[in-house]
Amino acid sequence: MAAHSELLLPPPTLANCIAVGIFRDTLGAALSDRDRLNYFPASPLFAVSRVFDGQLHMASGLANLATLRAISPIPQLLATPPQDRPVCSWSPAGVRAITIGFYPDAWTVLGGQPEGRTVPDAFEHAIMGDLSDLGLHWDRVCDALASVWDGARAKQGSPPGWTGSHRVAD
Repeated sequence: MAAHSELLLPPPTLANCIAVGIFRDTLGAALSDRDRLNYFPASPLFAVSRVFDGQLHMASGLANLATLRAISPIPQLLATPPQDRPVCSWSPAGVRAITIGFYPDAWTVLGGQPEGRTVPDAFEHAIMGDLSDLGLHWDRVCDALASVWDGARAKQGSPPGWTGSHRVAD
């Protein structure tokens, strides 16, 4: 089996909340240690990572394999604040995981803490669900966030009836 990666875009109603989702599945793929390295740039986004299968070892900044092997695996569900330098991760075997990037203002509106270490309650249940179908899982995550996001936006005085569009904020 070949490794599979997918870019997940939010629906228009969440385009000013979620920047992007990234899915990676290497279960059953014959990959070298180097092929199981993942690199992410420095980013102003808050991120939530959910590991469905396998393990990920993550370091802030660029790290070699020996360093990544010595780091404890991340928890099954991890929130990370914006990063001022690149992040890399490595899996010792096959892994299925998703990372979702949130705009900073949306993160706090959804109930996320500024230090970004705890997943907001409104989101945790949705992302912990079953991943037998990636499209269905992504739809459930977006549906769960949409009602919370709509309510939060209304409290902040966002334009009534405006449903958003790709990459445009209120």
